[in-house]
Amino acid sequence: MAGLLGFEENIERKHLSSIYELMLDRSFNGRSEFDHMFMSAGEGLGRSLEYLNAVEWQGSSIILKMSKQNILRKLEEAPAIELPLITDVLDVLLTFLGQYARVPKLTNPFMYADFDSAVLEILREMRLLDGQYIAHRSLWLFLVDHYFLMPAQGGWNENVRHALKSVCEMTLASAPEEFKAIIEGRSDRPVSWAEGYLSRSWRQGHWLTEQEEARSIGSAHSFLPVIVCHTLMNPSKEVYVP
Repeated sequence: MAGLLGFEENIERKHLSSIYELMLDRSFNGRSEFDHMFMSAGEGLGRSLEYLNAVEWQGSSIILKMSKQNILRKLEEAPAIELPLITDVLDVLLTFLGQYARVPKLTNPFMYADFDSAVLEILREMRLLDGQYIAHRSLWLFLVDHYFLMPAQGGWNENVRHALKSVCEMTLASAPEEFKAIIEGRSDRPVSWAEGYLSRSWRQGHWLTEQEEARSIGSAHSFLPVIVCHTLMNPSKEVYVP
């Protein structure tokens, strides 16, 4: 059965393994301890490994409880329901890169995505980049979410604006009542509560099922919920520009 990015289970497992292997190599570098220094990227990596029961926390460090080979074997052999969401693992990777590696700074989605070579190959294998390393539409919102694709001269690229508008409309059309109440001004809860709701229970226009929510890691680094909430609360429904 295809997941949120459209991968069949065996392909999703392959991509999960590629992402985890790269992050383990970049962070632990053959050691069993990584000091995240309370930075969101390292903490996100810790949460993604904690999901697999592969680490324990000691102050600002995460300590591996199993080898890289056993972590990758677990991704290969565990029941699908026990695997983390590929969207969330990709978010952890992008957050990690944002603090520890080279990342693109785009204003147009058709510009070359200037990740380092190993990351380019993973994203190309996932069909999120084409052969020229230009982002496919399925990657645009991830890039926006991590501030790698931003507006210029006071506005979004027209293609990105349409993609954001579509996601906002999809979100509201199927939203739970407690979210709609905030957007429509019928609740005393602040907009930050609605943004947090999206971070927990929603991914790029899709509200998570109970099963998907159990597989979620969550993200502490997300711009998309802010865009969606501020767009929907704007009477004109024009896409929010920071």
